[in-house]
Amino acid sequence: MAKLDTEWAISEIDRFLNVTEMVVPEHVIGLVMRGPQTEVSERAHVVEQIIDRVLPGWRRSRPANDEDYEWLRDQASRARAALLRSAELAEKLGDNAPDMGAGNLHPWAWESGRSFWNNGHYHQAVMQPRFASTPRRRPTSAGWMCRRPSCSTRRSRWTLPSQVPLGSG
Repeated sequence: MAKLDTEWAISEIDRFLNVTEMVVPEHVIGLVMRGPQTEVSERAHVVEQIIDRVLPGWRRSRPANDEDYEWLRDQASRARAALLRSAELAEKLGDNAPDMGAGNLHPWAWESGRSFWNNGHYHQAVMQPRFASTPRRRPTSAGWMCRRPSCSTRRSRWTLPSQVPLGSG
């Protein structure tokens, strides 16, 4: 997976903020959004994906009703500021550790932890691949034995030596 294109993301956020701006049209009393509802919905979908990457966990405090996109506009503005000032914040606040994209992980590792990460359960997201790759063990009368099919044909670290037939291994 490629790194987020910051210029494109800021441009998309700016377009969303522009079409959702409340304006007073000519010959109409009250405020309306600058853009048509279909364009607003399309841009909102893209901006939500951008905010997912920039502000993990932002959806947890989302109100049930946001018809005028006020709350989403606020989150989009926060994401825009985070994108514009990310280098400055990292430098001034410390922890300038290198970033590693999830695309660099083995697909099994990322797939098993992705849903936890997207829901804000970061510890579980990091630990889940570890549990997914650990062999399943079951008790036997002589001790623990590996359940993986690959373990049944050869000596496993979970198989006790007394369980391996003579002449194999």
